[in-house]
Amino acid sequence: MSVKISTRIKEWAQFHFATGKIDYMSLNRLRLNLTADSRISSRLPYTEQTRRQQEMIRDILGTNHLTFDSMKLILNPYKTTPLTALAIFRTDSPCRLSYLVKGRTKESDYSYAYPTPATTHVCPIFGLYPDTDNVVELTLLASDGNTLATRTIRIKTGSASLPPDAGRESDNCPSFCDPEGNIRYSLSVAASDAKIIPISHGHFLLADAAVRTRTGQLPLPTHLHEFDLLGRFYRTYYVGSGITDIAGEKEPGGNLALYTPSSDGSEHILLELNRQTGAIVKVTPDKESSQEHFGIKITRQHLDMLSDLIQKEFQSGGEPFTEIPYPVTGWLKAPVLYKGASIETTEAVSLEDMAGLHRMRFSLCGDTLLVSTRGHRLQEILFVKTDRIYQMDLTFPALTEEAYEDYPYILAVPFTEMYSGTYSIVLRFTDGSQKVLKDTVTLSRTRQTAPPVN
Repeated sequence: MSVKISTRIKEWAQFHFATGKIDYMSLNRLRLNLTADSRISSRLPYTEQTRRQQEMIRDILGTNHLTFDSMKLILNPYKTTPLTALAIFRTDSPCRLSYLVKGRTKESDYSYAYPTPATTHVCPIFGLYPDTDNVVELTLLASDGNTLATRTIRIKTGSASLPPDAGRESDNCPSFCDPEGNIRYSLSVAASDAKIIPISHGHFLLADAAVRTRTGQLPLPTHLHEFDLLGRFYRTYYVGSGITDIAGEKEPGGNLALYTPSSDGSEHILLELNRQTGAIVKVTPDKESSQEHFGIKITRQHLDMLSDLIQKEFQSGGEPFTEIPYPVTGWLKAPVLYKGASIETTEAVSLEDMAGLHRMRFSLCGDTLLVSTRGHRLQEILFVKTDRIYQMDLTFPALTEEAYEDYPYILAVPFTEMYSGTYSIVLRFTDGSQKVLKDTVTLSRTRQTAPPVN
């Protein structure tokens, strides 16, 4: 039976698949070769942060002096799970690690025993309290279960070990609480509607609650992350039209599915996207827009299962993590950046003035400009150089003024379709005023050479 697609959805699809647009694979290749430099402060994408931490762990494993008594202990190993530590050591014969984090009561003790003997041990330790000098008892067990050695260590978590919104009802950071209600695990990335969706291989999906785009409704998330509960981020997908819900994966290891609004926000559209490239594979009108895909709450079983998976990754004796990629992939819809006509000259302002007077802060994340803002004062952003002007139009009206009144969010502006060069950044506001930043952004692309032919 054929499905009749509305005119609005046809127009939406034509915008994404318009002839003359760069195809997604070419676009992805361009992105991988694009760098952005500026005096504006920079931050690492979660995927790059993960890659660097993995390299550090690989270097640590290259040393031979790590034993049970001299193990390397890394608190918050991937910079996104502040109540998690990673114990790294080696043993001459296959052994198992067991640990117990002392609780404030006997009932709140957190313990786990790794089930599989190994000689290379990379062991997550979950269950730490925030802002506490945690007492952790470690036991080394032989393959037959006999105790080989014990030791007690202290792991101190800082006062900033929980994000400010942990435990809130909506848009909070995924967390796990013990029977007494104390938070013993938290991911420092806020999930939209506090929702994470489980997929295969112990991974999850979440829509980043901090990074959003303007729509006719409240600002909607634009970034979809694939991650695991140790805080490793595998891929990030950008959905310029906003994410209203996450359906999950079509099949284990297969394509992902999510919902986005139509151009005027009156309908929901189901997108299927290629897991590897981020390209849109299929666009389907959603006839059941009221259906909600509920996320899960983190349990002990999730953390225990991940602990075992992490340990098994190192049992082959080969190079760890070499098969795990960490790309930032797939601009599903770029912002409306095009060659503009002209701009008026105006006095340049500093980043400090923008933060003080307009409560706007700027940072670079990979090849994306992040603008931390509030409400709906910002109307458009222009990127200007001698022979070219690109414009990101933000005039999509809010349903009500109150919907955007002082609402804080981060606007992402990817530089994907912009030519190389040094650009000034011009901000235009809804009241007709205009500001030019003193700091510029320089974009550059390097052409990859073809591999030699054998």
